[in-house]
Amino acid sequence: MVENNLFEDIFRVEKLNPDDKKLFDKVTRIEARSEKFDMFMHLDINSKIYPLKVGQKFTMVLVSTLNPDGTPDTGYFSLLSFTRNLSFTVKDCYYDCQVK
Repeated sequence: MVENNLFEDIFRVEKLNPDDKKLFDKVTRIEARSEKFDMFMHLDINSKIYPLKVGQKFTMVLVSTLNPDGTPDTGYFSLLSFTRNLSFTVKDCYYDCQVK
């Protein structure tokens, strides 16, 4: 894979929902500080998919493209080109939806 990282650093979670308000069931706002650049970040995450805790570390990477060969994004999405190199079944496309 071509190196196309624009930014990469390890962050440590300092606070969860710092304003003591949670607007959405599955969303948590985190405050985190980076190790390399000493950056401070507020980030809203899907806490069901990425359950982070205070003190836990995660790596944040920003890239210029998601194409494995490093070619720029065209700005257009094609399901055919996306699925060409994937093998998946209906169960892989299942969306978890729960009614309360």
